[in-house]
Amino acid sequence: MQIFYQFLYQASVNRVIRNLLKMIPNLPEKWKIHPSGVVRVVLSNGISLDLKTNQTSHVTTHLFWEGSSAYEYTDLFIKLLPKIKTFFDVGSNIGYFSIMAAKVNPDLRVYAFDPSPGPFTYLNENLVLNKVSNVQTFQMALSDEDGIFSFHIPLITKYPYLKFNSLGGSGHLSHVRQNPTKFHIQVQALTLDSFMTQHQVPGLDLIKLDVEEAEHLVIAGGRQSISKFRPIVVCEIFSTEMLQLIQKEIISLGYRAFRSEGKNLYEEKLNASSQVAQIENYFFVPEEKIDLVEEFIQ
Repeated sequence: MQIFYQFLYQASVNRVIRNLLKMIPNLPEKWKIHPSGVVRVVLSNGISLDLKTNQTSHVTTHLFWEGSSAYEYTDLFIKLLPKIKTFFDVGSNIGYFSIMAAKVNPDLRVYAFDPSPGPFTYLNENLVLNKVSNVQTFQMALSDEDGIFSFHIPLITKYPYLKFNSLGGSGHLSHVRQNPTKFHIQVQALTLDSFMTQHQVPGLDLIKLDVEEAEHLVIAGGRQSISKFRPIVVCEIFSTEMLQLIQKEIISLGYRAFRSEGKNLYEEKLNASSQVAQIENYFFVPEEKIDLVEEFIQ
């Protein structure tokens, strides 16, 4: 079976097969093979970006088969990015949102964070591939305290021949999730406040958080910076417990909560009984910056 996988996911072979399969109407899901090699993504505004990937990445699989407009809040970001100056991509994975931001707004300062070796390696290779120079990368975690912590990385054992077989982005700090894995490394973590001070970042307008249930810890470690700069905060919410933890941290700072759905935002009045039934993306927007997202609100 390993020989078959190595053949199917060889970059040149994979490109031919996946593009032939994409021409078939109503292709069954089981035939939508994961891309490997380089995937070209065309945004709704006509800008294109190339992403080097392998078959363990869910991001490029979704982008290839469904298109960029169907991926999370891509189209909303495309319109928001030209309005801001500084973007923190926390949990940047292989760099989709960072590279998109850099290309949509070449004047934007982008800071991309990912502690996992595989995604971080691909992130930097993709920056070179796309010839963008306004993204700074940091192989570290942001959390609620500074220190060195164990970072657990789930490996896909069906591809033992891959140097990096963990591009799914599901790695996690040991004290965040009780889900130990065989493979773990030591990583540096800083609070957002510490990072802002150490690197003398002059402002902060937008934060994207996709850090495997540690989103509330990043916010807790950045209350001073969030209070000072009032950035829009975008979070992936996994559970009702996570929603409650985040809303306690940020709603008290004068933020309003919006659930993201495609190109639209829907306001939700969060309280102690608010719940989520599935994974949702939320935009937390300070009252004084509602005008930046007003066109998206339904």
